[in-house]
Amino acid sequence: MRKGSTLVCIMLLLVAAVIGWFLPLAQFRVSDRLNEGKQDELEINKINLSYREELTMSQKLTVVQDTYNYQNAISLDSGIYIQEEELNAIVNEFIFDFCGRTFAIEDFISVTPFLFSLENDKGTAVIWSVDVTSEDGWDFKFFIDDQTGAILKCSIVSYSDYTWDELFNANVTVYDDVCNRFCTALLNHYEKRLNARLVNNNAVNTGNDDILEYSYIFRDEKNYTFQINLICDTDIVHLETYR
Repeated sequence: MRKGSTLVCIMLLLVAAVIGWFLPLAQFRVSDRLNEGKQDELEINKINLSYREELTMSQKLTVVQDTYNYQNAISLDSGIYIQEEELNAIVNEFIFDFCGRTFAIEDFISVTPFLFSLENDKGTAVIWSVDVTSEDGWDFKFFIDDQTGAILKCSIVSYSDYTWDELFNANVTVYDDVCNRFCTALLNHYEKRLNARLVNNNAVNTGNDDILEYSYIFRDEKNYTFQINLICDTDIVHLETYR
């Protein structure tokens, strides 16, 4: 009798081990999907990110700057921490802080969460891609971290003949108003989302009078630093951040 009980226990342990080994692989094979370059949509409730290392803000900024990572990202059906309604509020708050505008929900022409993975497969993050277009030809593009709601990348461009004056509905100078207002809006945003503070702010000599570039270094509540660079092309009315 004791021998039979022992055999049953051994069998149960083997079954549990097999399930424990293969279930995570069946549930979440992100690296395989990324290597195949598929853009298939995944259901967020089938994804378990708990065993992955948490990425720092600096790592997430690097992820969205790499074209390879974006091309191989997998679209999701929803976010984990943030959903579309809250995302609209985050974007509108930033845009209003920057230039005093707000956008209606119909202006948000694309709001999609993506699953990004580092090339060494040591970290995974859900990042939202947001595209907002106004009737008068202004286009705002954002990459926003699902976990914190922090902006990872932003670009603003006019596809019409408008100048920065039209965006702000006021006479502005690119040097003093546009770039400074953007930095202030970004600082307010990171203070709220990451409890971060600005520790360094430098102008970068581009050698081109039409190109302005600034480097901002922030420190978050975990004492990690991350850098955002801002480049502003005054000739074609284009502003963009990059890592």
